[in-house]
Amino acid sequence: LLGLVSFGRFTLFQACLWLAITAASLIAAAQLEAPGTAIKHQLVTLFLAAAAITIAGYIRSFPEERFHLIMACFLISMTCAALFAIVGRLGLAPGATEYFTSYGRGRGTFKDPNVLGAALVPALAYLCWMVMRRRQVPIVLVTAIGGMLTLGLFFSFSRGAWLAMAICLVVLGVGIAISSRR
Repeated sequence: LLGLVSFGRFTLFQACLWLAITAASLIAAAQLEAPGTAIKHQLVTLFLAAAAITIAGYIRSFPEERFHLIMACFLISMTCAALFAIVGRLGLAPGATEYFTSYGRGRGTFKDPNVLGAALVPALAYLCWMVMRRRQVPIVLVTAIGGMLTLGLFFSFSRGAWLAMAICLVVLGVGIAISSRR
């Protein structure tokens, strides 16, 4: 609406596919005895698809600048979520354990510790990429943010997120080594 988003033909094709998939799923869900949950899930799927397509259209105009803006905002939000998980896991504030942990695992502002762990992986990968590719990042800031993200990932006790982080770091390292000029 504000002219910040531009869509290509492939993006519009994807949007049409998501609409068709959602329409078919809603028709199938209507056949159930209690379709409420299935319809809710399909509408959430449609919302997520629309959000992904909108973000892709936003990034399309000025890819590098807008990607870094989105990732910087994501990094800030994940740092806050990790900080809440740390505070909750260590019991640093009254009632924090009740609000920010589940079964002794840090969940921060998420409903589930596994979701927190999975969400922290791209933030940590972006931070590692910034350190390897950009030289102007203050080391004190990187260390503080990286420490909080890593501790939040650890306190989530999500083995899947730990494995995803290990694989992500290997892929990131190999990709940077291959694409580096020196």
